[in-house]
Amino acid sequence: FYIEYENFLTEKTSASVAGRLHTGRSRNDLFATVFRLHNRSLFKDLMPLLFAVNAKTLTLADKHKKRLNVVHTQLQPAMFGTFGHFFAGVSCALLGHIQQIQNAFEMNELNPLGSGAAVGTSIKISTSTTTRLLGFKDEVKNSIQGVAHYEYTLGLVGALAAYAAVLNRMFSTIHIWTTAEFGYVNIGAAASGKSSMLPQKRNPFLLEGIKAK
Repeated sequence: FYIEYENFLTEKTSASVAGRLHTGRSRNDLFATVFRLHNRSLFKDLMPLLFAVNAKTLTLADKHKKRLNVVHTQLQPAMFGTFGHFFAGVSCALLGHIQQIQNAFEMNELNPLGSGAAVGTSIKISTSTTTRLLGFKDEVKNSIQGVAHYEYTLGLVGALAAYAAVLNRMFSTIHIWTTAEFGYVNIGAAASGKSSMLPQKRNPFLLEGIKAK
């Protein structure tokens, strides 16, 4: 991303103008900055999708709030509940992990520009100005942190993995509900396919695909 950024600036301005942007900076903090800006772009694309999935689970929860089902534990019938309660539980879990994702992303919104190669620069540059222009919430407090601290992304990856685990749990349960033994859910033709050898089978390919992802 950094090389593309540098080439883009050179093409749009000139080598002399783009070269001056290195003043008080190095490839280390420029890369760290572009990396965080790229993460922000992905985050902005991702969050509406996460909230859309959660909104759908809430719609299902409301629609089926009075529809009884048998709640299984260890795949054994254990008690009565409602489908609405199940989807509301999924929604609560998803919202919790969305909050974790948002909290983890806060670390991304610290401006590392001006950290130099590791120990900053003696040139009097305005890090508060670049923080404002680039839309960061604050500056990193230490120049080594600015160019060496990439492990903060582990918290973001972990929160995303937890969100995905809830989705997997939900779709695994729905998959079980589609079986002849349960028969709670019928999969439409658009989300399934017929077996190549067993015409009585309707294979829930969409559910299997989601679980695999």
